[in-house]
Amino acid sequence: MAISLLKNTISLKLDTNKIPNENRKPSSLGFSLLEMLMVISIVGVFSSLFIINFRSSSTNTTARHQVSSIIVSNIRNIQSMALSGTQFNGQIVCGYGIHYLSQTNYLIYTRQPDGAGNCTGNVNYSNNSPTLNVNQYTIGNSSMIIRWSPNNSNPNVSKDDIFFQPPDPKVFIDNKDLSNNSSYVATIDVVLNGQNCPSTNCTTITIYKSGKIDVTN
Repeated sequence: MAISLLKNTISLKLDTNKIPNENRKPSSLGFSLLEMLMVISIVGVFSSLFIINFRSSSTNTTARHQVSSIIVSNIRNIQSMALSGTQFNGQIVCGYGIHYLSQTNYLIYTRQPDGAGNCTGNVNYSNNSPTLNVNQYTIGNSSMIIRWSPNNSNPNVSKDDIFFQPPDPKVFIDNKDLSNNSSYVATIDVVLNGQNCPSTNCTTITIYKSGKIDVTN
C-alpha cells in the first residue's frame, strides 16, 4: 500500500512538470521578425549586385566574340581570295590585305602589279596607286575597340598591315615576308573600350606565317 502511494506521488510530480508555466521567459535562441527581414534584405542586395555583374560580364564576352569572329572571317576570306587568285573588278591583282584605320575601323585592300606585270615592292597599304580599296568595315559594337599589332605604347600610331600574296598564299606583316621572319606574328586585340590587353576583357587574334589564325581570350 505504501509502495503504491509512493508511485502515485512520483507520477503526479512528473505530470505537473509538463504543465505550461505562463511566467517562464520565452527562449532567446530564435530570430525575431526584424532580424529575419534584415538578413533577407542583405541577401537580396548582394544577389542583385551579383546578377548585374554577371550579366555585364556575359554581355562583354559575347560582344568581344562577335567582333573577333567577324574580323577572323574577313581575314580567312582574303586568304581564300589570295589562294585562288581572285581578280578584283576584272583585274589581276597581287593579293589581298587588311589595314588598320582606327580603333573602330579597318580596310580590306588589294594591290595591282607594276608596269611590267610583276608583284614586287612594298605590299603595305597606300593611298596612291597601285593600292585599291576593296571594302571598309566598322566594328558593330560601340563598347569595343580594336588594337592592332602596336610597335610601341602609343595605341594611335599606324599598325602593321597583314597581306596575303598568291599562290601559297605567302604572308606579309608590315611588308615583312614571314617566310624569312619565322618568329614574327601579327596580333589584333578586341578589347572593352578604356581597357588594355592583357585583361579579362580582351580577345587576341594571332596570325602566323603559315596563315594559321589563333583566337585566345
